[in-house]
Amino acid sequence: MKILVFIALLLLQNAGAFSQDSASVTTKYEQQTIYLYGSKYRLNNQVINQNKIGAYLLHSPEASPDFGLYKKFRRKAGLFVLLGLGTYVAGLTQIDSNNNLAFGLMGAGTLLNFTTTFPLTIKATKHLQKSVWLYNKTVLQ
Repeated sequence: MKILVFIALLLLQNAGAFSQDSASVTTKYEQQTIYLYGSKYRLNNQVINQNKIGAYLLHSPEASPDFGLYKKFRRKAGLFVLLGLGTYVAGLTQIDSNNNLAFGLMGAGTLLNFTTTFPLTIKATKHLQKSVWLYNKTVLQ
């Protein structure tokens, strides 16, 4: 019985040697965590651009696939914005000669922006937020 008590006390005494220092974990988490504030990003109390955030997210194996989907949906949304804007401008140029065609093109451009750009932008934002969440999750691993 005395041997079991001695072994238990010995194990309890050395248990603290294998735990992480809470101050170092907190410091590491605060320095490497990406915070989203609307359209701004903070890392280590510094505001970083959207271009620079990609470098951090692409190096994380867990966050990289979702960041790739974010870029894919952002590109598609940008393409449809340009297509919708081009269609709208084409309608504006035809307003003097053919009102039906002009208003049709302007309506088509607006409809194209509302039906494609907004859903793609929402999907892109969800993937960006998920990739930041996955990156932050792996900071302490």
